[in-house]
Amino acid sequence: MSDSTGEVTVLHVDSDDECRAQTRESLEREDDRLTVVSASDTEAGLERVREADIDCVVSDYQLPDRDGLAFFEAVREEHPDLPFVLCTGEGSESVAAEAVSAGVTDYLQKRSGTEQYARLATRVVDAVERVERAEGDWHRTVIETMEEGIYVIDGDYDIRFANYRIGPDPPTEEEWSGRSLSYLVSAGVLSETEVASIEAGVDSLLDGETDEVRIELDPSVPDAGAVELRLTPMRPDGGDPLVLGTTHDVTDRIEREAKLRRATERYRTLIDNFPNGGVFTFDEDLRHTLAGGEELEAVGLTAADVEGATPSDLYPEEIASELEENYRAALHGAANTFKQSYMGRHYRVHTLPIRGDDGADITSGMAVSQNVTERIEYERELERQNERLDEFTSVVSHDLRNPLTVLAGAVEMAERTGEDEHFERARRAIDRMEQLVEDLRTLAKQGDRVTDLEPIGLPRVAEECWRTVETPDARVEVDAEGTVLADENRLKQLFENCFRNAVEHSDDPVTITVGETDDGFFVADDGPGIPPDERDQVFESGYSTSTDGTGFGLSIVESIVEAHDWEIDLAESADGGARFEVTDVETPS
Repeated sequence: MSDSTGEVTVLHVDSDDECRAQTRESLEREDDRLTVVSASDTEAGLERVREADIDCVVSDYQLPDRDGLAFFEAVREEHPDLPFVLCTGEGSESVAAEAVSAGVTDYLQKRSGTEQYARLATRVVDAVERVERAEGDWHRTVIETMEEGIYVIDGDYDIRFANYRIGPDPPTEEEWSGRSLSYLVSAGVLSETEVASIEAGVDSLLDGETDEVRIELDPSVPDAGAVELRLTPMRPDGGDPLVLGTTHDVTDRIEREAKLRRATERYRTLIDNFPNGGVFTFDEDLRHTLAGGEELEAVGLTAADVEGATPSDLYPEEIASELEENYRAALHGAANTFKQSYMGRHYRVHTLPIRGDDGADITSGMAVSQNVTERIEYERELERQNERLDEFTSVVSHDLRNPLTVLAGAVEMAERTGEDEHFERARRAIDRMEQLVEDLRTLAKQGDRVTDLEPIGLPRVAEECWRTVETPDARVEVDAEGTVLADENRLKQLFENCFRNAVEHSDDPVTITVGETDDGFFVADDGPGIPPDERDQVFESGYSTSTDGTGFGLSIVESIVEAHDWEIDLAESADGGARFEVTDVETPS
């Protein structure tokens, strides 16, 4: 403080331009004795201290080049008696402990509103006056001005310092200082169990078993709520090891947690018994608070796995990201429905907010996941059936009209002339229609998924099918010994249609080979083959380059493959013909 005017020059160090401007204006308005100069970092602050007559330093904790406590140590190296107020938005417990140990003159936590500046002005003036009067020591100053409770306990469980800050009429330090923790039981402040927990925490800290202990207490003090006691070790130079305790009121947090429990417990019965799906509740941190439903076990999870975890802890990134986006939306009041796939199953997920007892405040969120795999597969099957229906309509309206026209003409000419050749032409037209109808019936059946699979030897079924195909100038070579899981009747239809396709599309004698691959089998021939630009069309219904074919043989083959969840690929064989390779085929284990 200047000797002649009684003014106080304050150095305010903060990296935020607006904060520095607001603090300067507010402090000078609160007390006209205060003059505020500013610096944006600690180096500039040290220069100000060296160059100007600074009476008090007010510093933020978070600074760009070092934290506020490191800055305090640098100031005290050059000016050991200069008052230093640590003013910060950081969590009060951890920073308070460091402040007490380091020896700052005063400590103040930033809050919203203008009242904080009046408090800061008072603290600054008091700090300067105390230094001038040489009153008090640094640790007592911090203890007296801390907004949270602060205690120092030794290894014998004796209270060295106490500053209880909860309740309207807290005890003085003299009432508690020098007493054992057990005094708090006889005074009716804490229970024996609570004191025993504190003593155990002191032991574990002084034995080096942990660096921090947190204990929730419910002191019997008028108008006091629940508090959390945070214990950390202190090791004063040359002194006995001590334990620093700080407390803060956690009543609001406990009430929030209680509201969350009440809100989520309403859904406990639903969650535990939800069929064919899962139900999950989650908090503002996106952590699941309750989980259940029949589907959890189906995907290898338990309620214990899910509760306490976020989606990112449980699922792949793409799934977790979508879930967390919708979780956040639910916590802001929005309900959403979307589909996801996980482990081969399909789910419809509905997320929504959960409101408190008053129906207004959102306390948490809920996700309801329903397994819709069967429904989606049914919809896909329905699409396939509709596609086949379109194919049938095309065949009935087009392909059958040609032989019908031939038949009508042949019958008319036979009636006029009675010549045998017209009857023969009519019979060929009838045969053609019969073949088309039979192929249509076969194709219609192939869309159904196979469910009863049985082990079938490839050599046997291939040779049996070969005997049913009209093959006067063709032969088959079976170079396969394996066994596959399939529907035998449909597998026979697959081989028969592949064999017939090879025979009908070759003018010369053809050799057909049946062989094995690592995950399936193939049917290849040495015929003319299929040009690359036509290979995408060969599986379409009605497509054929043979005048004798119906154009449905390979479409039937593809339907059989799809019904088994196999894959089929068309390529050129080693002899230049066609090679149909079927993969993803299951074999007996």
